Amino acid sequence: MKRTTLLLAVPMLLAGCMSHNVQGTIRTAECPTPSEHALRQVADLKRVLADTNGVMTEYRAGLGFAGVSPNSVVGVTDPHTCSAVTAAVASYLRRTDPMAENLFVVRVGPRYVALDPNQESAAQYVLTRKYEVTNYLAP
Repeated sequence: MKRTTLLLAVPMLLAGCMSHNVQGTIRTAECPTPSEHALRQVADLKRVLADTNGVMTEYRAGLGFAGVSPNSVVGVTDPHTCSAVTAAVASYLRRTDPMAENLFVVRVGPRYVALDPNQESAAQYVLTRKYEVTNYLAP
């Protein structure tokens, strides 16, 4: 009797685990259009990348931007990438609920930078190509 109950419970447990995995997948939504605020922050980032000051060189290296040209900064338009970056930042912030919309994402050399397109001075999150948050820049 106990063995039969266990055998019936295993498929139900597996079904529950599989449905959890499906629900836990990244939702794919469009990449947001950059706002005036976001474009200003991207321009500031380009200025930081172009600055030849020794302190700025060390700062860039610490962020993973050593040797990265300001011309390499490009807005991301791939919905999967925007969604994956947004999910990584939400996880980094330990949010239990998904973000209302995707973050604005730019590719900066070998990394991504994500920011909230709706806030005038938002934190900028630095991520690897594997969607791991490595640093953030406070406003």
